[in-house]
Amino acid sequence: MWTPTEKLTVRAYGDWNRQLLECCAQVYVGVGETARPVLQRYAALVAGRPGALPPSTNPYDRLVDVDGDIQADQWQAGGSVIVDYDLGKLAFTSISAYREWNWEPANDRDYTGLDILPKSNNPSHQDQTSQEFRLSSTGKNRIDWVAGLYYFNQTVETHGITQYGKDASYWLLGCVANPLQPTLCSPASTLPSALLDGYTALNDSSIETTSYAAFGQFTWNVTDRLKVTPGLRYTYEEKDGVYDLSVYGGAAPANANENSRRLGLQRPQNYTAHVAEDSVSGQIAVSYEIRPDVLTYVSYAKGSKSGGLNMTGLPLLADNTPALDRAVVKPEEVQTYELGLKSQAFDRRLTANLAAFYTEIADFQANVVDAAGPGAIRGYISNIEKVEIKGVELDLNAHPNRSIDLYANVSWTDGEYTSFKNGPCPLELIGASTAQCDLSGKDLPGVSPWAVSVGGELHRPG
Repeated sequence: MWTPTEKLTVRAYGDWNRQLLECCAQVYVGVGETARPVLQRYAALVAGRPGALPPSTNPYDRLVDVDGDIQADQWQAGGSVIVDYDLGKLAFTSISAYREWNWEPANDRDYTGLDILPKSNNPSHQDQTSQEFRLSSTGKNRIDWVAGLYYFNQTVETHGITQYGKDASYWLLGCVANPLQPTLCSPASTLPSALLDGYTALNDSSIETTSYAAFGQFTWNVTDRLKVTPGLRYTYEEKDGVYDLSVYGGAAPANANENSRRLGLQRPQNYTAHVAEDSVSGQIAVSYEIRPDVLTYVSYAKGSKSGGLNMTGLPLLADNTPALDRAVVKPEEVQTYELGLKSQAFDRRLTANLAAFYTEIADFQANVVDAAGPGAIRGYISNIEKVEIKGVELDLNAHPNRSIDLYANVSWTDGEYTSFKNGPCPLELIGASTAQCDLSGKDLPGVSPWAVSVGGELHRPG
């Protein structure tokens, strides 16, 4: 920290860290049924390849079986400079920041000792720069306010590789019936192992995001107990993306069928995408202090999550060209209502907070599947019509004495897809004629109806 004058303060921060992990592999638990033809299910495939069984299906044996490199390495660094200047009745703040992140993974994507997909890596590099200027009131005023400008720029580059092995043709493209046992696979597949052995896809993608924003918020202290706080933010954002996928390696296809089956896994494609959008978000909150240790409030907020670009490949049209209309993801539009109570009692030894909320999200960004067009079914990010989330939360903290801290939290949350007709199907339906499932009215993944946590800490004097 540097203080050249009483009114000017400059603080600088920096960090660097690196993480080297030999990760990640999976233990085996069991085999789940799918809707694939019998000859393309696990039992038939294993029967046609003696010795392909995993070492154990007991996860507590902690045995993995991989034949490729695995790692999850990353390093990141960043820094920021914060300048504060006292202008008397005003305060000026400048925040300049830079951050860089490198991701260097290695995966045996089939997670077995078989040579199916020994390499599937997407190393990425990200750097971002931001600048914020902020002006705010100081002291105690009838109206307290803050206003500012914000700039953000980010570039993400990925140079990925997916490589198939000698077992890929058999396991990924199917098998033929054994003449002696028609329900099992013949040891010899109709597609030669060399067709995919060494078949490699290289994908290069980049996304640049540039964002500008102006914001302001003030608190009107109507009385000592009643406060009204509105705020507005205007944001303009542009994103530009480039995607290119090329393939090489493997034996030359002997006929059109072999070529089509192989391209169904990885097919060259390249495209660019651009999106420019602006949005206005805001909120208003009203709080009332019933007594010094009891505060009630109500708030409404309207905002958006910026749109994006699909830069991991697109589903194909009938002519095998990328479906470019799926490249751009629309922004989410969010409205949230909240009502709450914050209180303290027993000389502030007990804190109890209660809140109820309702959130409505239009054009929710989610992973969808597209069964149209040739080749493998591809998942990508798109928009679904509407999502609703509502809930109630109670948070308690108690400090009976200087040595004991107790806490408890109970929440009920109900989140569902109001409309989601082209959602991804569960794994057991893989291979069925229907590749899309209507998830309208279904619960959101990762949202537990009930969540309870209880804990405490004991502090011993030193």
